[in-house]
Amino acid sequence: MLKFKKKFLIATKYSNLLFSRRYFFLPNHKSFNAYYPETGQVVYEKHRQFCGRRMKLAEASEFIAFAEEKILKEKLSPDAVCGRVSHLPDWQHKVKACTRTLYHYIDLGILKVRNTDLPKKLRYNTKKSEHRVNIKHLGESIDNRPESIQKRRQFGHWKIDTIVGKKSREDDALLILVERKTRFTLSMKIDGEDPDSVSYALKQLKQTYGCAFKSVFKTITADNGSEFSGLMEALKDRKTKVYYTHPYSSWERVTNERHNGMIRRFIQKTPIHFEQFTNVYSAGDSYHRSFVQKDSELLHTG
Repeated sequence: MLKFKKKFLIATKYSNLLFSRRYFFLPNHKSFNAYYPETGQVVYEKHRQFCGRRMKLAEASEFIAFAEEKILKEKLSPDAVCGRVSHLPDWQHKVKACTRTLYHYIDLGILKVRNTDLPKKLRYNTKKSEHRVNIKHLGESIDNRPESIQKRRQFGHWKIDTIVGKKSREDDALLILVERKTRFTLSMKIDGEDPDSVSYALKQLKQTYGCAFKSVFKTITADNGSEFSGLMEALKDRKTKVYYTHPYSSWERVTNERHNGMIRRFIQKTPIHFEQFTNVYSAGDSYHRSFVQKDSELLHTG
């Protein structure tokens, strides 16, 4: 039977590269259906070459060169490059690549940019962390915060965090307050990452805003760091609600984490000096984030 099938294939000139399943007829006029898995694999691999979307390297070569220059020289992220280009009139009718495509090309190694040029990407940790049983709670949980605050429609709800340089007791720190709706940022240089320094900075803010403080700072959300242990005591006279996120839950402080990540592009973990602090914010003001343009109508309200 097998010899007959083989001879019949040769006689009818059917190519195994084109057909993996054919009907054959025996001398008694009965038919049978034969399948060849090896041939089927060859046919599949041949057809698979024509699947998937084609790379845009040739069509978007001008944009790729522009993105490489901005990432390597101006330290922009791929998402920031796409956000800037989407609002430039000169690029409206040119072929561009999206953020995901840029990251894909970087991973493939076909661009001048490498993953080592993207410090934020290398910070991702894929290891699972163990859950701690004994967790401290400094005050009211973020679970009790009104859901309306999460929608970012009302001005006056802030997130607070600190940034340290070399992590030494003698080193200064930055106190960062970011407003949730407008992303407006208040930054103050404090003596250190401790409750007394934070309380003193808030005292200065209260003196600056005066009676308008409670309408400008309706709520403040902080993490469970020891530097914020005196936050409720420092703000109790202004009726500003204080909420604390869950420990080891950075996704509850996305605004702070994103903003701090951009600051770290310019201030590494070294001692913070006043000149460096001034330079980073002159550079940070010109750093384009894609969501700033998308939510531009929010920046002019509140």
